[in-house]
Amino acid sequence: MILIVVGTFVGLVIPRVAGAITPSHPPIENISPPSGSTVERTTGSNVTVEFTCPRFTTGTYGEYGWSSYFVEVATNPAPNPEGEFATPFRVGSGVVFPTNVTEDHCKAELSLSATSGILYWRAKRINCEVITSCDEFGPIWSFNLVTNPLVVPTKPGSAPTNPTAPPEPTPPAGASARIAVWTGCGLSIRTSRSSICSIGTKMGAFIKASKEVSYDVCVRFPEGEHLCTNRPQYAEAGTTYVNKITGDTLGRYVITWNVEGRKFTRYVRRVKDRQSPQYRGCRNVKTRLLTGWSVETSSRLGCSGARKIMRKYFKLVEATAQTNGACAQKRSSRGCKIMRYRCFTRYARAANELEGECKGPRGIVWFNELDRGPN
Repeated sequence: MILIVVGTFVGLVIPRVAGAITPSHPPIENISPPSGSTVERTTGSNVTVEFTCPRFTTGTYGEYGWSSYFVEVATNPAPNPEGEFATPFRVGSGVVFPTNVTEDHCKAELSLSATSGILYWRAKRINCEVITSCDEFGPIWSFNLVTNPLVVPTKPGSAPTNPTAPPEPTPPAGASARIAVWTGCGLSIRTSRSSICSIGTKMGAFIKASKEVSYDVCVRFPEGEHLCTNRPQYAEAGTTYVNKITGDTLGRYVITWNVEGRKFTRYVRRVKDRQSPQYRGCRNVKTRLLTGWSVETSSRLGCSGARKIMRKYFKLVEATAQTNGACAQKRSSRGCKIMRYRCFTRYARAANELEGECKGPRGIVWFNELDRGPN
């Protein structure tokens, strides 16, 4: 898989514990293209949108900037229960980067599966202190997309040639394509599905669709580096495709397939050898205000033990949320002691997610955390 860097962030965001932080949520404002305008592009090119991306402050995790912003695009602005554009209507997204030295003005290059028609877009930022979800949205604007064919110039005196543009997938008729994605320790289509690969083996990200689709693949490495394919990939109906995952670093790799507005995520862990302790996935863990998802634990600890520890940890965080210097404020640095285990939750800026772990004598449990906030 040919990869390019779309975002690399070093370090961890540690909450300030000396005192309370006053939240500041300045609004997001769209700049261009003007809502309702016509936007022309050539086949295979992107559409650029611009908006303000002011720094904002949360009461728990401190100050964040442009790297917490994203853009979503859809053919219909109807929302899902979380407030995002509903999956059936999504037709693209964009990588955001600042355009001025103060980093409060951003633009995004939109990769679109749609070729024409009215499209709706808006910017959003990740802020898990929002009560209903982790998203804060800007205003919805629209534009009329017109895609012109790519014309290849000819030499003087030569016969004209037909335009040569990369083939685009046929729009699906009716229901969306059925998508299957998985990881494995190899690159052959006969490779068995696996989420555990030892050092020295190849790792692959596999996809198979019931209809022709375009997609891209992103990998978040254990060190936090985030890489994506540098051009759209095309998968024919009924054919298995694989992208190579490069890297021998021990730890968890997060694989994300973006398939015409739909997102699929899988995890694969690199271990020292086949005799290393195995890991298994567990059900989500929920308390009144917190949810642990994508839960993985070592086999010796097991899912039952992992859930017990996580529930005790989450309840302690909820109970000390307003106590200065207690578990809720120190869990990203010194962690919280739960029985014979120590639990941490840290903000992974590269993935815009809260990642947690609890370590102890019988093993370790990893999880992603969603803070729902008080009702």
